[in-house]
Amino acid sequence: MSNDIPERMAAEEQPYCIWHPDMATEDTYRSLASKFPDMRYQVGRACAAAGYHALCHELDILPEVSIAEEARESETDGGKLIYDEIMSFKYRYSIMDDCKRTIKLIDYERPAYLKGNTEVRWRLTARQGVTRRFNDDLLPCIEEDMHLDLEDQQVDERHGTLTDDEANLLHSPLPRDLPTVKKTLLTQMAAHDGNIERYARLANSGRTLTQLDQDCVIRGVLHHTMYAR
Repeated sequence: MSNDIPERMAAEEQPYCIWHPDMATEDTYRSLASKFPDMRYQVGRACAAAGYHALCHELDILPEVSIAEEARESETDGGKLIYDEIMSFKYRYSIMDDCKRTIKLIDYERPAYLKGNTEVRWRLTARQGVTRRFNDDLLPCIEEDMHLDLEDQQVDERHGTLTDDEANLLHSPLPRDLPTVKKTLLTQMAAHDGNIERYARLANSGRTLTQLDQDCVIRGVLHHTMYAR
């Protein structure tokens, strides 16, 4: 987002993602939330990505799980404060849906838990080159651009590799709040093994399945008939 704020913006014109590729200043986001109160959760998410703890606190929004995950993955001092503050609440809420690009201010999920479904900012660096013969319309796509760029790009290597603690989740019971958004391998292994409970916990029904995801599901179905249901 640039530091320019439109004079007018109808609800259907309001963007879902305002924190990539560029982030605005804290004052700009403050002015945006003041001028368009319906965008407070987008601003809260931007604060989590940028580490703007003071502004996030000023917004007076509910402790929301995608904002918590965005804050944790931002690896900023302010992000840690936002994450710790949200996790200190007895109940948390699921209001933002990255696959549908919706913000549900009524009938939201409560209590909600961290499921690793957030399309955090570092994930947005993965791009599809426009020179490809075919480009996939992959969900979630919070930037509404089909993840297109001039050339293919991958996420940083450290974001594509599991830490020891994350790898331990492959053979351990899953905590109620998942401590990572790097759950692709965890989900694929659950599908491959036909583990209904783990797959139900880990899978995001709105996310587009890759070919490898589908192969893992098929293998699980072939080896565990009840998994097919």
